[in-house]
Amino acid sequence: MEKLVDDRHDFLTGTEGEYLGVKYKWTKDDEGHQLLVLVDDEQENLAWKTKKLLTDTNALEAYQAVVRLAVKDYLLHKQSKDRLKEVREKYARK
Repeated sequence: MEKLVDDRHDFLTGTEGEYLGVKYKWTKDDEGHQLLVLVDDEQENLAWKTKKLLTDTNALEAYQAVVRLAVKDYLLHKQSKDRLKEVREKYARK
C-alpha cells in the first residue's frame, strides 16, 4: 500500500473521459487529494476524493472502476430527481 501512496507522482490528474454519456475528469486539490469530477450539463460535480494521490499505474484499473460506479450512481440519482419532478408536475395539474 505504501507503494501506491506517494506524493511525488500524479498519474491521474489531467485524465478525462466519458462514460454512459457523462464526462469526467481527474484533478487534484492544493492538499494533495485526487478528485474525480463529473461534468454534466456544464456543471461540475465532485464525485470522489482520495486521501492522497495514488501513483502506481496498476491502480488505474481500480480508478476506472471508481469512475464507472460514480457515474452510474450519479445517473441514478439524476434519473430519480427527474422522475420525481415529472410526477409532481403531473399531479400538480390535476
